[in-house]
Amino acid sequence: MNRATLERLVREWTGEGMISEEQGRAILARHPARAGAWLMAYVLIGGVLAVAGISLLIASNWQAIPALVKLAGVLVLLTVGTVAGVETQRRGCPRAVWECGFLVAAVLPLLGLMLVSQIFHLSGDVSGMLAVWTLAVTPLMLLSGSGAAFFVWLVAGYFWLGFRLGETHVLREFWQVALAYAGAGASVAGASQLWLQTPRRELRTLGEFIGVATVAFALWVTGFDIPHWFALWSTLFLVALGWIWLSMTRERIHQVNVGFVLVGLLIFSTFLRLVGTMAQTGVIFLSSGVVLLLTAWGLEWLRRRLVRKLS
Repeated sequence: MNRATLERLVREWTGEGMISEEQGRAILARHPARAGAWLMAYVLIGGVLAVAGISLLIASNWQAIPALVKLAGVLVLLTVGTVAGVETQRRGCPRAVWECGFLVAAVLPLLGLMLVSQIFHLSGDVSGMLAVWTLAVTPLMLLSGSGAAFFVWLVAGYFWLGFRLGETHVLREFWQVALAYAGAGASVAGASQLWLQTPRRELRTLGEFIGVATVAFALWVTGFDIPHWFALWSTLFLVALGWIWLSMTRERIHQVNVGFVLVGLLIFSTFLRLVGTMAQTGVIFLSSGVVLLLTAWGLEWLRRRLVRKLS
């Protein structure tokens, strides 16, 4: 339940005499307002841009900077990001502030590994470096309970999986790689339930969302590389409808959104594949545009209606 819904319910309960004003204030104090999803998204994007900007500034003067100065700079930035995240979290600063510090601390180990490999002319597989990056971020993610660090950890793991599969050539077909990512997404969604045993229960929502979204996207793209795509997408469409219903009954709004996005992708993709061989290019673009607009409008209208019922 979001903050606005809770405040509305408290006002209704207070007005109907079900609870006193003091009890209402106690309920609101027990569930303080948190940074919104858009604010957290802006913080993550801003943090990534800041790290990228620093990297580009260093790269522009790369040859003129001594090797030890480069390494020391990365270590200093890593220390500053970690200390800033820990201290702002300990002092009760807004979450968006300390998440930015932990984001920097989670990304910089990769830059440090790249720098060390270049300075000392180390060779090896990219997957090995990504594995070290994933392991380096693990303690930060577990000890801080940072959503940004958890997100970077998942991204590092996904990159490791992709490069490892490419280097070993175990899976040679695209659909096999897609199914491997679907399995990884299912593992992430399942393992994220362990966050319920910790004070950082909100990370369960993030991990579950990313895991389920990975499964949905991987299975969707698998249909582009197999002959029996219609059977796969039809099954996936029914599963998406069931997932929407299940998410509504459990009041998991973030999973409702995944279901609706998947339904929209399946409808649009199926339409393109069925009419692509029967119409000219202009007609395909016009009709597909109309179908996409109507599908997006209809799904958004239905989603908002269902969300309002939950609220």
